[in-house]
Amino acid sequence: MPGQQVALVEFLIELLNKSAWCGHNSSMHKDHHTITCERQNLATDSHRQPQTEFIFIFVCVYLCLSVANLSIIADDDVNDIAATPAVTEPAEVTAPTTQGVSDALGTLTEKAPVGARVGSVKLNNGVTIEGQIWTTLDTPLRVWQEETKTYRDIDLSLVKRIDVKVLSETMEDDWRWLKEGSDVKIYSGKKYPNVELAYQFTLLNDQTIEGTVVAPIYTNNGDKRRTLALYKKYHGKLDETLKDLVYITSIELAPPTAAVIEANEKKTKKLPLIY
Repeated sequence: MPGQQVALVEFLIELLNKSAWCGHNSSMHKDHHTITCERQNLATDSHRQPQTEFIFIFVCVYLCLSVANLSIIADDDVNDIAATPAVTEPAEVTAPTTQGVSDALGTLTEKAPVGARVGSVKLNNGVTIEGQIWTTLDTPLRVWQEETKTYRDIDLSLVKRIDVKVLSETMEDDWRWLKEGSDVKIYSGKKYPNVELAYQFTLLNDQTIEGTVVAPIYTNNGDKRRTLALYKKYHGKLDETLKDLVYITSIELAPPTAAVIEANEKKTKKLPLIY
């Protein structure tokens, strides 16, 4: 039973007890004359007093029960609301689409930067990719020359051709640590291909520079943009062979345009040395 109902019942019992107590005390203080008068009027008043008290008690009980009923309904409503799960599902998140949207400003189509060169990239699997070619913006290619133990920065706008030189092609054993924190290695029984590469850069003045380099190479033929790379080492996956490795064998570039030369003048001419 809720706390409000208990309080109302206790209030009703107390009200009835007070009514009985007041009637009992008033009868004890009456004198003999009053009792005689009351006996004379008992025949006329006895049927009205019980009726009045009954009506009063009935009204009190009705009001108390009405208030208690409202409290029960309110409590039930709150509980029903709290127990009822939400049936409205969140709206589905959709990605923006550009289908059917005009590209008047040309901002929705990927474009090559101003310093991109027109040329072709050949891969060792026989695939040739033609289109615009560029590397990291405003950054020259940093070539390590083993003979002099120094780096040489070469801007792509000064390059006419890049050819790969394969230093080694081997199938390496897969060795793994026995367990974490251990200094013991075990052979897994598998091998993976490993290729070490160097590059020869032919400049516009026909000067050649050889060395190793790590740099991204981006291509765009108007329909698709590709991301390739010049690496010093290529590690294949386990159980692959040397034929499964795909890497750049040569890059041939057309003479730079005036826009490319102007963009080259704004680039960083030299990178900080890294030791």
